[in-house]
Amino acid sequence: MLFVKLITSLIIGLICGFLGAWGGASGTTLGWRRIVMPVVLSVFGILVNWSLWFILVMLYVLPLTQGYGMPCFIVGYEDEGSTLGKFWYNLLKKEKLANIVTRGTIGLMEALVFIWIPIIKHNWLIYSICALGIISTNAIIGGFDLRFHKNHTFKFLKKDLLYNELYIYLANGIFICVMLIF
Repeated sequence: MLFVKLITSLIIGLICGFLGAWGGASGTTLGWRRIVMPVVLSVFGILVNWSLWFILVMLYVLPLTQGYGMPCFIVGYEDEGSTLGKFWYNLLKKEKLANIVTRGTIGLMEALVFIWIPIIKHNWLIYSICALGIISTNAIIGGFDLRFHKNHTFKFLKKDLLYNELYIYLANGIFICVMLIF
């Protein structure tokens, strides 16, 4: 039974990874990431736990609508950045550090919207480990802009998707599934 739960988490995680990366691709809508992914996780949570309380997984929409862009001052590429990115950039004055902290803050917000799960399921240890995983994944893969591949994009249904986004949302999807299942 443990094997089935882990494989299910991996499959749902892959779906989340592709939805998250697809939602960030040029010519697509962020709705794939911000709406469809939380709907998939909510339906999964309701089916696994047989409780309508798990519609609360839709709260995941809230941190997914937060921007994490950094201000850019390069001529021709000027961008004021997101409110959160601008806040950390102005406070820390170092772009790389501000990017890591911004992404970590997004991860913290994502983890906090699931704080109700251990209240219902009494799985505080699982929640704590998964919350740390969500925060770390966002800060490390997103903040350091890790490039695991020479070409940081891949083609999927004629769109260029970012490997980093695939990895972040895949990992977060798995962590959320583990919180929902165990």
